[in-house]
Amino acid sequence: MYMKNIALTSESAVNSEAFNTLLDRRSSDAVGLLGKQDAFTAMAESIVQPNIRRKQELLKKNELKIVVAGNVGSGKSTSIKAISEIPVISTETRATETDALHRKETTTTAIDYGVAHIENTKLHIYGAPGQRRFDFMSDILCKGASGMIVMIDNGCLNPLTEIDYYLNQHGHFLASSSGVIAITHFDDNNTQTSLLDYHTYILKNGFTCPVMLLDARNKQEVEKVLFKLLLQIRNSKNGKI
Repeated sequence: MYMKNIALTSESAVNSEAFNTLLDRRSSDAVGLLGKQDAFTAMAESIVQPNIRRKQELLKKNELKIVVAGNVGSGKSTSIKAISEIPVISTETRATETDALHRKETTTTAIDYGVAHIENTKLHIYGAPGQRRFDFMSDILCKGASGMIVMIDNGCLNPLTEIDYYLNQHGHFLASSSGVIAITHFDDNNTQTSLLDYHTYILKNGFTCPVMLLDARNKQEVEKVLFKLLLQIRNSKNGKI
């Protein structure tokens, strides 16, 4: 198992390095980046393809693929780094979108990838980009996935608008797969959005995903969110709500 993890890490690292090389060529030109979408898609497919082909095999081995989506600065990369048992494969480059620049200097442009074991289940965790011009990457990453964590930064200008965006973007996936909403930066900002506001908004829009608070830096809290998602997946398989 250890050697398999090393092999997977090495293969992903090679693909990630090539991906970053491609990104670096156009990182200062948003139009150029979007013009390279087909190349990005092909590269991303090469990174996640093993899990797409092996979804049934993963299930038999008690392994699952999980996607972490959400807005810029919500802590997606941080949470994966906090929980991963292998060196995280990351594809970060200089942020260009206004909201991204406001939150941090660099941002994920393709994937973050880590591995964790929860309740004897091996989780392959893929972080999706937060910048909206890379939304197509999220659709690729959802292929073969069993569940999703949607992370929302409560400190952004309008967090309910952000959650509406991601619920709409991933509505089809969440209608047939398990999901958890994780709210970050809840106590370190001046916004007036409460946890009840999130619950009410989600139910009003036809979703039943549980809502949890999360400090993305805290391994134990990340474990709790993943455990909650794992319970959702298991209950779904057993026909429970």
